[in-house]
Amino acid sequence: MTLNITPMRDRAGVLTGYVVAAYDATERKQAEEKLSEWQQFLQRLTDTSPSVIVVCDLEAQRSVFTNRAVASVLGYSDEEITVLGDKVAPTLMHPEERLRDSEATFRAMFNVSSVGKVEADPATGRFTRVNAAMCELAGYTEAELLACTFFDITHPDERDQGREKVRQLVAGVASDYDAEKRYMRKDGSGVWVRVTANVVRDNEGRPVRNTAVIQTIDATKRSEIVLRESEARYRMAIRACSFGTWETDLAS
Repeated sequence: MTLNITPMRDRAGVLTGYVVAAYDATERKQAEEKLSEWQQFLQRLTDTSPSVIVVCDLEAQRSVFTNRAVASVLGYSDEEITVLGDKVAPTLMHPEERLRDSEATFRAMFNVSSVGKVEADPATGRFTRVNAAMCELAGYTEAELLACTFFDITHPDERDQGREKVRQLVAGVASDYDAEKRYMRKDGSGVWVRVTANVVRDNEGRPVRNTAVIQTIDATKRSEIVLRESEARYRMAIRACSFGTWETDLAS
């Protein structure tokens, strides 16, 4: 039997009585005892395992179960594991395992993207990693792009300028690289892109790799070109006329 006793007070806070609620808690107690028995059985069973076993509640960000190997193999107490919360898995990983896990996450984010992403050798500009979106944008296979440099697929008229900007970026003269330029696709057609690049450096500041995000802006740039050409033809026609013209702002 479980009793809940709630005091009753008047508006002045004076105790006037109690509300007593009683209910049969037999089933709940039996369920708790059964759960405790299963937990003890599970603990005895997993404690015989040489493997480290940790069960985490990701929503509550805490561990809810550990076996004896956590302390005997890794040297962590139950309290220390609890404090680690949702960071318990990466903390318990061997550094090589953490590196592999981090690389797997990076590869997934790198490849599953609607924009082109590349990595390149900072010394030569040769691509060392490209995603599927970049291959589609440039019209090359992954293997073909990995044999190219940034400059190989840049429009000839813009290669010298692009090479100088990359040199400044790698040298640390420029903090980033953001430019609109033309790439040459494998089929010989040009495509306008916006390239945003930076340099990943080691702890001593030496460049390790260039990274870049490439977005196609071809439709926008071609619309701008058509508009400029149309305006130029309009002004040429006006100059050719013998009568006067003017423009006015109707709103004002």
